[in-house]
Amino acid sequence: MSDSNGDEKKSSDETKSSSDLMRNPLVLVGIAVVLIAAVVGAYFLGRSGTGSSGSGGGTQTAQNAPVGGVCGVTLERLKAYGVVEADTVLISKDATSTATKDRVACSAKSGAVTYKAEVDERCSNLSDFRCLRVWNVTDSNGKTLFQHRGFLPPSD
Repeated sequence: MSDSNGDEKKSSDETKSSSDLMRNPLVLVGIAVVLIAAVVGAYFLGRSGTGSSGSGGGTQTAQNAPVGGVCGVTLERLKAYGVVEADTVLISKDATSTATKDRVACSAKSGAVTYKAEVDERCSNLSDFRCLRVWNVTDSNGKTLFQHRGFLPPSD
């Protein structure tokens, strides 16, 4: 009988030791750090599949590519500004050169009204908002609907 009582006491001491270990603040902090690292790692691994690299990258890039090139991006911006009607469509997706360096013209129409927009191409990345600057927009009657206003230094 004394052997069985000794075994019971030994197993309860082991249980007590493992429960005391779980109450140790350093162990709890260590477990929390491991859990946080696992969550953060899973988040970044999940995001890596949506970027431009990896197996899904080709379709993602194709979906974000501007439709209609310079003129398509310009038309969407003019619609967002409220310069042209929402049903306005491009006459041609190809931009035509102008006499001003790095400036092109795009043509669009809405019903019987046609529009001509002149745009400065400041860089080749059309998804960057700063790469295109709408310079002016005129309608088929010659009326200016939008004109870029540059910074004018104060006169002394």
